[in-house]
Amino acid sequence: MPLKDKVRLIVVGSIVVFLLYFLVASKPLNKDLYFLPVWSSSIENEVEISTNKKEGAENGKVYPFLMKNKFGYFSDSGKIIMAREFVGKVSASSNYWCQYNVNAKETAVYDPFGNLITTIKAVGFTHIVNDKIYLFLPGGYGVAEYNTQGMRLWKYEHTAAITAFCSAEKGVAIGYSDGKIAYLDKSGNEVFNFYPGGSAYQVISGVALSNDGKFIACVSGIEKQRILLIRIMERQYKIVKHEYLKGNLYRQVFVSFDGDSSCAIFESSDGVGIIDCKNYQIRFIDEREAIVDVGDGKNLITILTQKNDKCKLIMVEKPFQKIATTAFNSSEVFLLQDKNKLFVGTAYKISAIEVKN
Repeated sequence: MPLKDKVRLIVVGSIVVFLLYFLVASKPLNKDLYFLPVWSSSIENEVEISTNKKEGAENGKVYPFLMKNKFGYFSDSGKIIMAREFVGKVSASSNYWCQYNVNAKETAVYDPFGNLITTIKAVGFTHIVNDKIYLFLPGGYGVAEYNTQGMRLWKYEHTAAITAFCSAEKGVAIGYSDGKIAYLDKSGNEVFNFYPGGSAYQVISGVALSNDGKFIACVSGIEKQRILLIRIMERQYKIVKHEYLKGNLYRQVFVSFDGDSSCAIFESSDGVGIIDCKNYQIRFIDEREAIVDVGDGKNLITILTQKNDKCKLIMVEKPFQKIATTAFNSSEVFLLQDKNKLFVGTAYKISAIEVKN
């Protein structure tokens, strides 16, 4: 039975209008697939932070949201823990957040409930990924990791500027303006580096490291831009798949792996690209807007794209089959996914949708 005869939408209560229906393609699934709206919460007004976890969220579990000039946290049940406007720069994860201006000589790092975790007493741009605290050094040529005591754990520098960066469970992948890719382990030690080459201009536009530490994906070069999948073999590497793209993107490019490292997702002039890391195959979805973020479930990939105020939410059954898409208008948007639950936000509202099979 084709998927379009199986996918059903259950709409319960109030939710953002653009999530009320999905356009469904054909593909068989083992079980029925449901999209169940759970809650919708406003973030239009500022919400003061609470340092008391019991007043904030169930079991202390919260999720961050970050817009152009507003950020904060919300709970699994839809309670807004914090919503505040900001000037300058913000970096946030479910563990920590920080806010600073470009001239800051030090940066305070807080937990989601406003408790001070540490202060990074160094000049640079603080970047938080999960429970990792990084500092991009002045000039853009180096990066360092700090612990929650504010001590530097390691530092890595190069002669060219960093143009792409990815922190994952097994380490860090860094791309540079001269075409270099460096892979560091969790302690900041260089495992290997190499230059993919093959283009007129050897810049790394986007890079990602899989959570299992087995793959690096990157978009490399301009004028004969290409996508590469690199297999990591202890302290060595092998390019297992590459493909030249039909055009070029003259900017930083979104590249990411799904949670179980079975697929890599990237944006390109050819559309949204997906690499099957098991069979080393690449397919493109004819969607040309910039990728805002990607969510990942057991069998589904959710992709949020945007061009100006035009946004799209695309669902893909792994590895390649687009099964649903919907378009909507919003100047600001974000996407998070936690297992079978999607969180989609606009400038004024966050909505939760449960994906059930």
